[in-house]
Amino acid sequence: MGKDSQCSSSDENDKTTKLQQDIRRGEYWLIGISGAAFVLNIVIAVIYYGQLHQMRKATKATQTAAEAAKNSADLQRTIVEGTQTAEVMPQELNLDDRKFLRVSVMNVGGVASARSSVDIEVSRQHLPDKLPLGTTQVFHFTVDSLRARQSSGAHVFEILGYSVLQKHTEKEFIMN
Repeated sequence: MGKDSQCSSSDENDKTTKLQQDIRRGEYWLIGISGAAFVLNIVIAVIYYGQLHQMRKATKATQTAAEAAKNSADLQRTIVEGTQTAEVMPQELNLDDRKFLRVSVMNVGGVASARSSVDIEVSRQHLPDKLPLGTTQVFHFTVDSLRARQSSGAHVFEILGYSVLQKHTEKEFIMN
C-alpha cells in the first residue's frame, strides 16, 4: 500500500480540517444572520412603538374632537330651544266702549304653547295728576293649545265703575 494508495490518512485529515472550517464558516454565518435578525427585530420594535405612540396621540385628538362636537351640538340645541319657545303677546287691547275690555293674545314664538295664562290689570286715573280713581280691576283668562303664529279668540271683560251717565257728565265737565 504505499505511495499509490488512494486513501491516505493525510487526505482524511485534510478533509476533516476542511469540513471543520466549513462548519465554522457556517456557524459564523448563523451567528451573523442571528445578529442581523436581532438588530432587525429591535428596529421593528422601535417602529411599532412609534406607531403605538402616534395612535395614542390620534386617539386623544379624536376624543377631544368628539367632546368638542358634543359640546357644540349641546350649545346649538340650547340656542335652538331658546329661539323656538312659545311666546304669547297681547294682540288686541280694546277699551273703545269704556264698559268692556276686549283682549286677545297671539303666540309669536316658534312652538306651540300648551297652556297660556294671562292677567290684565285695569285702573282709572284722574288727569292730569294721575291719581287713581276707584280700585284696580284684575282680569284673568287662560288659553289652551295655542299653536305657533296663532291668535286666541277675543275675551271680553266688563269694566266696573263706568256708566253712560258718567260718560255724559265728563263730556259736560270738559265743555264748561
